[in-house]
Amino acid sequence: VTVDEICKHAKVAKGSFYVHYPAKDYIIRESYYARMGAFLQSGYADFENNNPNAAFVEKILAFLTLELDYAIHAGFELTCRAFAMNLSACINKDSDHFQKRHFTKTLFHEIDENKDCLYPQWTSQSAFSYLESLIRGIEATWCFSNGNYPIAIEGRFFLHQALLKIFREETLPASFDKK
Repeated sequence: VTVDEICKHAKVAKGSFYVHYPAKDYIIRESYYARMGAFLQSGYADFENNNPNAAFVEKILAFLTLELDYAIHAGFELTCRAFAMNLSACINKDSDHFQKRHFTKTLFHEIDENKDCLYPQWTSQSAFSYLESLIRGIEATWCFSNGNYPIAIEGRFFLHQALLKIFREETLPASFDKK
C-alpha cells in the first residue's frame, strides 16, 4: 500500500498525512499499540469481573498471558512487522516504545501493590522490567521461529516460572501452582 492510496482512501491530502506520520510504517505501529491496549484493557476487565477473588499473581499471570494472546490475535506477520518497526526506530533513537505501551501501567500497579511479597532482591521496577523483557523475548522467539513456536503454552509456562522466582512462595495463594 502506498501513502497515496492511504490518503485517497482516508480522503486527506498527502501533506496532511506527513504532518501526523513521518512514514506509513508509523500507522502500523500506532495501530498495533492502540489495538493491543484496547485488547488488554478489555480482556483484563473481563478477567477481573469473572474472577473477583483472584490472587495478585493470578491477575499478573492473566495480564501477561493477554499480551501473548494479543500477538496471536494480531497474527504472526503483523506482530513481526511491529517488532521490526520498533527496533528500526531504536536505530534512529526515535523509539517511543515505552511511551506507547500505556497498558503496562496496569502490570506495574499489580506488582507495586504487592511489593511486600517480592523476594528481597527484587524491586517493583526490576520485577516489572524482568516480566516485560520476558514477554518481548517470548514474542521474538515466536517471530524468529516463523510462527512455529507454541507461544501460548510455552509462554504461560515461562511466565508462571518467572512469577515463582519473583514472589516469595509463602505469599502465594494455595490456588497458584508452586511447581
